[in-house]
Amino acid sequence: MFDNTNISESKDKLLPGITVIVPVYNRASLLVRCLDSVRNQSLSSLRLIIVDNASTDGTRTVADEWAQRYTTDDFSVRVISEERRGACHARQAGLEKTETEYVMFFDSDDMMHVDMAMTAFKALNNEEVDIAAWPVNYNFLDGTRRQTPGPDGDPLDSHLIHATLRTVGYAVRTDILRQAGGWDNDLKVWDDWELGVRLLSQTDRVVWIPRPMAEIYSQADSLTGLDFTSKAGEWEEALDRIEKVLHTSRLPRQHHYLNLVDYRRAILAAQYSKEGSRDLAESLLEKTLKESPTLKGWQKRLIRMLYKYTARGHRGAGRIAVRML
Repeated sequence: MFDNTNISESKDKLLPGITVIVPVYNRASLLVRCLDSVRNQSLSSLRLIIVDNASTDGTRTVADEWAQRYTTDDFSVRVISEERRGACHARQAGLEKTETEYVMFFDSDDMMHVDMAMTAFKALNNEEVDIAAWPVNYNFLDGTRRQTPGPDGDPLDSHLIHATLRTVGYAVRTDILRQAGGWDNDLKVWDDWELGVRLLSQTDRVVWIPRPMAEIYSQADSLTGLDFTSKAGEWEEALDRIEKVLHTSRLPRQHHYLNLVDYRRAILAAQYSKEGSRDLAESLLEKTLKESPTLKGWQKRLIRMLYKYTARGHRGAGRIAVRML
């Protein structure tokens, strides 16, 4: 977690502008595509921090050569190393080096739309806004493409259901992110989802930009993998952390949000079921329904129905959960 002991001091020292942090591990063949999309941003002044996360394939050399070629007075590029493996460690290392008022994170596999940084900067350059968020386009291995859903009312509702504050889907005031605690280095999956809950437990001053501003490309060797069963236990740990955040918050709709976490446990169980891991699915579902301190009897029955609905391949259960739980 981020050491925020000196938050009050660092806040006064932050410079105008926005920093983009790109963690990278063994992406020598893909990194330039991502970095070029950062360099081509319409925002005239931008800072970029590339964090090499102990790569072994020449990624650091690619990053150093690219930085030397394109660094200018208006485009500051810094390449640093983080030897502790894991995206959270790398992102946190970049956050600790950030000197600007605003920050956003981007993944080395993906591409920014040309006006992403400018749009984020303009949105955040308003004292009433702490977070600017937007949808992204997912490009899957089979060639299909899907835009992520937008918010539907309460920002925390939407994030719990749709993970609207995904890593490449928002920019934030640096001091707000630090006060929220930064990235949780212990989480291996859904770390951006957990961080988003902490951010939205702290502020609801969010502006939504309705058009997609980034392209996410699925990779066969993605850190989170292409299935759920192979990382069983890690997803549950992230959900447990989110539940703990909500338990310690003073949010007025705390029970509602906790119910949505239980709903997400049931949807995870449904994913296990779709992958053929029936015992794992039923164990998680029954444990969730038995141990929930906030779900009422009829809500447990609803969650069981939504589990079955999702396990059969249907989508859209989240809209029901938000309104009924």
